[in-house]
Formats: sequence, C-alpha cells, structure tokens
Amino acid sequence: MSPTDATLRDWLLHRLPEAEAVALEERLLREDALATRLRAMETDLIDDHAAGRLDAATREAVARHLVADPAGRWRWTVARALATRTSAATLSRRRRQRRRVAAAIGALAAAAVLAIALMQPARPPQSPADIAALPTISLRLAATRGEAAPLRLPASGGWLRLQVEVADSTAGTYALTVRDGADVRFHASGLAPRHAGPYAYVEAAIPAAAAGPGRRQVELVPAGAPDAAAIWQLETTAP
Repeated sequence: MSPTDATLRDWLLHRLPEAEAVALEERLLREDALATRLRAMETDLIDDHAAGRLDAATREAVARHLVADPAGRWRWTVARALATRTSAATLSRRRRQRRRVAAAIGALAAAAVLAIALMQPARPPQSPADIAALPTISLRLAATRGEAAPLRLPASGGWLRLQVEVADSTAGTYALTVRDGADVRFHASGLAPRHAGPYAYVEAAIPAAAAGPGRRQVELVPAGAPDAAAIWQLETTAP
C-alpha cells in the first residue's frame, strides 16, 4: 500500500513513529515514484510556509526541519518571492510546473549517479568471514543514558565492526540503524543476538563513513517491539 500524503508529511516534519519512519525510509531508497512524491510534498510545505498558510505548530516544524539549512532557506526565499507575486488562481498551475521540474531534475540526477556507478570498478562485497578482523566499536546499554557520549573511531580500511549490547537475547532478531540527524547512514535488520559470557550483542559490518566523524544516533529495535528500542547518542571523532 502506498503511503498517504499525511504519512509523508509527518515523516518530513519528524512526527512519524520510529518503526513507521524506518519502514518508509527503506521504501524511499527503493521506489523512485515515492521519492518524487516526497519531494513534491516538501515543496508544498515550503510554499505554504512562505505564503503563511500553515498553523503555528506546523509552521514551527517546517522552519526547524525544512528551511533551517542554506539550501532550504534558499528554496524558502524563492517561494516567498513567488508568493508575493502569485495570485491564488495561479498557485495550483505553478505548483504543477515546479513538480514537473523537480521530477525532471530528479531523473537527471539518478541517471548521472547511475552513469558514475557504471564507470567505477566493482567493489567486492564484505565477506562475513572478514568481520572478525575489522576494527571494533562496542556500545553497552549503560551508555544509552545521558547526553552524546564522545567516541574516538578506530583507524580502518573503510569498514568497522559495530557490536551493540542487547537487553534480551531471547527477543528474536533486531534492526540496527545509524542516523546523522534525519539521514539514515546505515540500516540492517534480521540481526540475531550472539553471546560472549554474560554479554549478549548483535554485530554488523558498517562503512566507516557511516560512523562519523560527527554526531550520530544508533538505534537498536527488537523485531516487532518498536517501543523497546535502545538509543545511543554519540559524538564521534576521527582516529
């Protein structure tokens, strides 16, 4: 089932429950048509903010999540200039034109990325047998409390082994997500717990760039139990 406009809007404004947000992000990576709808919804929200058509709560959320960075601010400035010159009768037509332009730009960008990828030599996948030899980051449940914890990343050749403690080793499988703000830098699901004495954990090989440096949020969610998620706030630095 395709997500509703309300679902896309809630994701853009960081109002979507965590489990639904993760599921939607996975679909956005696979479905170009859904990504195009999301860009159209984002454009509409910025337009409505610039024209003063939003309630106070939505206006504040758009300002915090969509127009706070330089690119979003530039889009808002353009929308504001159009709003002062565009009557309500022509607004719908202009939106359709901008959506067509956004879709065309998205298609061109996707084609460029594909062309670049085709020119690159294939990188052999990380073999599961190699994971034990990777530099390791271990996160304990005790570190989920408090502010962002400093973490110095180990030197690596492009990959790291991330080990994350689990509270319940009988909970089945887990999903592991690494975020940089709203951006998902790494996600893996179906991770089965392992044991080392009394310590139970899941592990995954992740690209070193996904770990930082920078502020990162690591989330570990038991399958079927999003309310039992464990979250680490990290401030990572280069080796």
